[in-house]
Amino acid sequence: MTTVERKYLFLRSIKLLYVEDNNELRKEMTSFFEDLFLVVITASNGAEGLKEYREKKPDIVLTDLKMPIMDGISMAHEIKNIDKYTPVVLNTAFAEIPDLIGAIEAGVDKYIQKPLNKSEVLEALYALSLPLMQKQQIRELREQSSLDNWFFGQSSKMRGIFDKAKNIAWTPFSVILRGETGSGKSYFARAIHDMSKRKSESFVKIDLGTLPENLIESELFGHEKGAFTGAGRRRKGVFESANGGTVFLDELENASPLLQSRLLSVVEDKEVVAVGSNTAIQIDIRIIGACNRNLFDLVRKGLFREDLYYRLVEFEILLPPLRERKEDIPWLAARFMIEAADELKKRIYDITKEAEEYLSKMSWHGNVRELRNFMRRAVLISENRVLTLNDVMRTDTFNYKEEASVNVTDMIPLAENERIYIEKALIVAKGNKTKAANLLGINITTLRRKLKNYS
Repeated sequence: MTTVERKYLFLRSIKLLYVEDNNELRKEMTSFFEDLFLVVITASNGAEGLKEYREKKPDIVLTDLKMPIMDGISMAHEIKNIDKYTPVVLNTAFAEIPDLIGAIEAGVDKYIQKPLNKSEVLEALYALSLPLMQKQQIRELREQSSLDNWFFGQSSKMRGIFDKAKNIAWTPFSVILRGETGSGKSYFARAIHDMSKRKSESFVKIDLGTLPENLIESELFGHEKGAFTGAGRRRKGVFESANGGTVFLDELENASPLLQSRLLSVVEDKEVVAVGSNTAIQIDIRIIGACNRNLFDLVRKGLFREDLYYRLVEFEILLPPLRERKEDIPWLAARFMIEAADELKKRIYDITKEAEEYLSKMSWHGNVRELRNFMRRAVLISENRVLTLNDVMRTDTFNYKEEASVNVTDMIPLAENERIYIEKALIVAKGNKTKAANLLGINITTLRRKLKNYS
């Protein structure tokens, strides 16, 4: 499928109302539209078209101007009174100034002259449908359940892991999620909670790797008023706040020996004692832990309590890194693109096949999190309605490693960065300098001059 054909696939989710009094033209265009749109609703005059609009709620309207009973401008005016955001395209054989003024006053979005050029009509309907499609994409993403949302994937490897999660979600078992940084452990923990019997109760996350040692007990177990300097009132801890729900303990491998001892007490006795208190509070929680390392290796090294390990690891799920499921990259990239376009208020609705292929060949050391951040930057710098290979390459060239702070000695000179960018374009273009110049947005003469400077 070509890029031109591929972009119109989005129209298959759009309902079109087509109003035309010429029977032959209406039949011809309807046959053309039915191969492109989800639903094509037809009418032979403005009054009938308005009736169809009210009953069937189409997404976009294409109408003739001169029609019996009610003309296209009058119908457009009524439609805009009902919903001013419904796009209306007006077509006519008469390009008279009063008609144009009337169309503008009625809120018509586009004016096309007859005889109709199918390519021109299709492009106009496509352009006006793009915001509708983006809204629909966002709505669909938000309506999806956590386990099926944009953060995971559709590869056979991930579907197998989904099945494990579904089987364990309804049980009371404690779960350990193990995987590299950025592999989606926190999202997976939330998905398990959302599929469990506890889904209507609290889901509370705490990162054991970021909390100071002197605050971690207070955060987890709470404290009484006056328990320590600055404790001006009683405060519930994470476990008490999540009573009835799920506690997600991230970076579990960083738990100190003292904290491991306190956690064992919580797991065994189903109760917590706040700092500064002698009274135990009964709790009913499910614990989901996450770690980057194999906890059993830490047990063997004496760094993690064996008794706590066996109580927490009632079920373990290993999340694979992105490099082991590259077939998920295009699917994830498209969803991150939609999310970023919505967040940044950018009108970007699709991504080219060439851009997807480039992303699939990249190394994602930060896994899904890195891909998500990359797509946000790509959307930010793009000036197109479709995310192109050029957009992705520009983002890649000026990409930075999130896990390392930038050091002046590590900075690449601008000229060197440009050379790397040109080399990548030539690789993608398979050595074709003209194609590489087009990808770079420069003329062939400029490219040849730069290559000569680098030789």
